[in-house]
Amino acid sequence: MDKMKEGLESSGRSKNRVDIVTVTQQDGIKEAKRILDEILQFGIELVDVEFLDDICYDIEQLADYCMPGILKNFRYLFSILYSSDDPKMRPEIIAHVNYLLVLLNQADKYLKLRVEGMELDVTSLVEVHLGYLWNNKTFLEYKMYEEDAEILQMSFNSTKDNDGWTFIDKGYWFDLKSRRIHYTCKIRPINAERYIKSADTEYDVLQPEILFVYPGKTNCRVRWRKAQRRVATSGDMAVLLESAETDYTDVISKLKESFRDPLAERTPTLLIKLHKAFIYDDHLVLEDERGGLLTVKDLSGDNTPTSELLRAILPAQSVGCALLAEVNDNLKSVLFSVKPLSVITPDRIIRLLY
Repeated sequence: MDKMKEGLESSGRSKNRVDIVTVTQQDGIKEAKRILDEILQFGIELVDVEFLDDICYDIEQLADYCMPGILKNFRYLFSILYSSDDPKMRPEIIAHVNYLLVLLNQADKYLKLRVEGMELDVTSLVEVHLGYLWNNKTFLEYKMYEEDAEILQMSFNSTKDNDGWTFIDKGYWFDLKSRRIHYTCKIRPINAERYIKSADTEYDVLQPEILFVYPGKTNCRVRWRKAQRRVATSGDMAVLLESAETDYTDVISKLKESFRDPLAERTPTLLIKLHKAFIYDDHLVLEDERGGLLTVKDLSGDNTPTSELLRAILPAQSVGCALLAEVNDNLKSVLFSVKPLSVITPDRIIRLLY
């Protein structure tokens, strides 16, 4: 491990490279603002196929400006604008446009400060959403790594992104040492599918030599180069169950507070302890020991629904189990709900997605 760290640190960091990237990103922000202004001036409700064909090329040119996060978000906007005449989709479109306006303005100010020579926090949410180009050297420089970590995958799924250009292999992992939920995300362009190996379900506990941790709040993205493995035990399941959140009301309060930041993750994943379950208004509802409630519901436009599957297997009395769930702060119905991903029992993980 020490040899790996020495090798990664030895080449140092190129300040000129950072300066060039910053200037390139500034040009990209200007172009992104121009595209967004053009969409708003045309009118969201008036967007048609001809207009989308015109801006498609401009959006793809954002790939030249070293800001993959911006590109991904504009591709998503492009995909949902096809449904701009659907009243049900307008809240989501407006919410995403507002998010982009905030992100572009904050990124513009942030990059100006960097050009002026200010020392900035590369772990900030602006950098995360801009798409900071992390490599192993910078992880080590900013001490964004863990040694002697043990991680256990709780959920995995491979889907086609909404923009239709990429496959996304996403896994949620529990860090048995820090007791935090991390995730891995592998993006595979459809036109390069045959050349890039997909990620897959893992059942063993992995022990990475060095676990590189991206910046983040509720969940952080992770990656590693080499890892040993061991069989998961009931002791590992006990750690998961001990770490699960028990107070639903407190969980909701904390997450709603975090949602006040426009750049906060809108669908974080959490681990909650189960107590009781019942049906209300045709939805499965979870109840904690204090009477706090959480509604189980699939995400809007979800092509991998799991709520009905959980409803079919979960007993009314589910004491001693926990649920890995993705939060859904629904803008249209103002309903705070969760999408189930996996059920954790004292001896195994029951996956609702593969």
